[in-house]
Amino acid sequence: MTRSFHPVAALLTAAMIFSLAMSWTNPLWSVALLACIALPLCPPDSRGALRGGIRSIAPLALLCGIANMLFSREGHTVLVSVAGHPFTLEAMIYGLGAGLRIALAVAVWYLLAGLIDRDDALRLFSRCAPTSSMVASLATLLIPRMRRDLVRIRMAMGLRGAPLDAPGFAGRIRAQRPLMHAMLLSSLEGAWDIAIALHCRGFGAAARTFPVMRPWTRRDSILSAGAVAAAAIAFIARHAGAGVYRFYPVLDPFIRRADLLFLAAALAALVAGFSLARRADR
Repeated sequence: MTRSFHPVAALLTAAMIFSLAMSWTNPLWSVALLACIALPLCPPDSRGALRGGIRSIAPLALLCGIANMLFSREGHTVLVSVAGHPFTLEAMIYGLGAGLRIALAVAVWYLLAGLIDRDDALRLFSRCAPTSSMVASLATLLIPRMRRDLVRIRMAMGLRGAPLDAPGFAGRIRAQRPLMHAMLLSSLEGAWDIAIALHCRGFGAAARTFPVMRPWTRRDSILSAGAVAAAAIAFIARHAGAGVYRFYPVLDPFIRRADLLFLAAALAALVAGFSLARRADR
């Protein structure tokens, strides 16, 4: 799947999937949605970054489960009691469910990055907020540029014999001082170059022109329709009492027949929308 979707379609799809992630409190539903994002939905060229992001957020999910056990006394299923404080299964599952939803929010962000071009997304908001869009565009380029400059400066200093890998913690700090000084100078020169470019192009001096937006195509309609259908099914499920999971005082069953029906229908709508949009993209 190429990054050729209209920014409105991509943002709408990400918003609908995010609403699913936040409205489904059943941890089993959260796991199913996370697996669906990681495998059939995410574009192939973004799956490596998505898996890396999920791996980096996994310790936070585990920490949420442990922290909730430490601060919550609710729940009837006591796993262990330390100094009179009960560590309950319900508190642990609640914390892990909260961590899962954080991981889902990160996964939705990576999915959006795989569906949309950054410049298209910023171009969408440039008509109503040109200055903020310009600042956001520069901010998204800041980290990649600093990383590129750091590699270039470190290589140049290494070729000149600079002791960048001095032994000891204090030695490494002293050795990195010239590198940080060079990075500061490079950043200031880059900021000066950007300011000169904006001045030469007359930024803020006259009426602003706007680039032509990417046209809305059939694959954008298919992608949006699948996401909206999945969100509608989840909305109906909530009103029917499905997908609502109670952790306290005793855990609800993870698998209920009525819940599985709505879950399968919502995930099928998402997968069908992405699959049909992928075929229309060829």
